[in-house]
Amino acid sequence: MQYEIIKYKNHFHEQGQVKDEDKIYLENNFVPQSKSIIWDFNLEFWNHLEPFMNALGKDYKKSIGGTADANTNLIKYSAQRFASQIAALDNKSEEFYYLEMGAAGTDWARDFLQELINLKPKNLDKLIYVFTDFSKKVLESARHDLGNEYLGVKIEYFCLQNDYFDMEDKAETFKEKYAGKILRVHATNVYDNFPCDRILYDKGAFYSIKVRTYISKNSFEPGLIGLVKRLNDLSVNDFLLEARKHFANEIDFYKFWQDLWNFMKFDEQLVTTNVDESLAKLFDNFKEEAFEFSYSIEVEEDIKNKYELLVPNGCIEIIDIIVNDLNEYKNFLGPVKYDASIANYLNGPLLQASLKETFPNTQIQIKSLKDFGGKRNQTTMEIVKNEI
Repeated sequence: MQYEIIKYKNHFHEQGQVKDEDKIYLENNFVPQSKSIIWDFNLEFWNHLEPFMNALGKDYKKSIGGTADANTNLIKYSAQRFASQIAALDNKSEEFYYLEMGAAGTDWARDFLQELINLKPKNLDKLIYVFTDFSKKVLESARHDLGNEYLGVKIEYFCLQNDYFDMEDKAETFKEKYAGKILRVHATNVYDNFPCDRILYDKGAFYSIKVRTYISKNSFEPGLIGLVKRLNDLSVNDFLLEARKHFANEIDFYKFWQDLWNFMKFDEQLVTTNVDESLAKLFDNFKEEAFEFSYSIEVEEDIKNKYELLVPNGCIEIIDIIVNDLNEYKNFLGPVKYDASIANYLNGPLLQASLKETFPNTQIQIKSLKDFGGKRNQTTMEIVKNEI
């Protein structure tokens, strides 16, 4: 009998919906949300993106309502900004890099490079366009689309998961190869997919929300429940390899995977935590209020690491769903599920405060994508390495 997807739920929070005795835990203990098993599943989704979406008859871009990478006005604006950066370089400059994070689609690279070439900035012959991603398979797909050169611009590929260059086992790490050579970093809908934690602010106190992922024992028939329990002993990758053997065809396997993901929920536990004093000050106007907010130390660290690789006046361009006012957290803002991946709003106020504390001279510019005819809930953030 063909396996049919049972139902879809777009978030992990349904407290009190399942009795404790009916829960099948997929983790042995409560952990910070950023350490949950959901992120291992998230990574495996990207490693199986094409066959997963084909099996379900879906287009990932359509399922998330399109992508800012197809916004012509934004592409032109970004190309003009980059052309200005190139024009400011010394004529004797060595090779410099444009780094695109996330290579699930190559639309941006095609349209951006065409627009850039139309602007005819000097030194363009020294530009190298670099695709980076955590998934080797995603990078292989991008290379298949664009090759090692496009419109005369050299293209490189770097897998971040194992920190090796050109998808081969080379000793040259990301930092060693690109330090002090990156002129611009571009990241669309990348950081919303990074592991993040949830914190409860309650009248001046902060609590970490730890989670333990489970499904109901009534989610599947007993044979499949026994299979799911293997997650307590196997890595997610090994579990998926074993699960594949239980299905007669690939389509049924991916439908099962989709259902398993849909059924995942969190038990939650509050633990008192400390927040950096400079960040805690952002909550001074909320002394008598209580609300949850998200924050990703992984996003913060990654942006800071990229910042240190920039040339003087280099720029990190982030296009994503970003909270720009902490009041917005009084409404539910995630994380949410998209197909078998995760999306979560970036905490703009905390991120900017942390960057300013670490790099006092940095310049940060925020623009809503509605200024470019795009979605109101998306934002472009430019972080410029302004050296005095």
